[in-house]
Amino acid sequence: MIGLLLAAAAALVKYDCVLDTPEEFKRENGSVETRVIHFSQFQNKSDWKFEIELQKSGSLTAFVKWPSNPMQLAGKYPALVTGEGAFAFAAYSAGPCLFTERMCMSLVHVVDQPDNSADVIISPSAMAANREKAMRYPFIVIAQGKCAKTGAGK
Repeated sequence: MIGLLLAAAAALVKYDCVLDTPEEFKRENGSVETRVIHFSQFQNKSDWKFEIELQKSGSLTAFVKWPSNPMQLAGKYPALVTGEGAFAFAAYSAGPCLFTERMCMSLVHVVDQPDNSADVIISPSAMAANREKAMRYPFIVIAQGKCAKTGAGK
């Protein structure tokens, strides 16, 4: 499907996506535990809805429209084809950020499904701080969701 998109100049595929609440993944004693991260300022399901328009005009570009933009993904980014019906891009912003103190960055991966939907996973760079010890450490955050796909290559 992405192959069809790559062959057509300026073709457009649109993904209307909604994320589940992001989760922290923590490794302890050889197992992985997850914990939903609650955000007081982003409690409505509409806060986690966004759109990706994938365009081909010389190079593959992802345009992200996200009204509430909690993860600072809104913008235009070069995208890579990662497999048949799959693409990824890195989104970056000066902030304010949910998971870092200064600049933000997330890896976004979208994979088409046979029913004209797509799965999306967003992995933001995340960092926590222990101010008493003047230490910072990275942690793993994953936000998963579903998208409805419309447009060329549908």
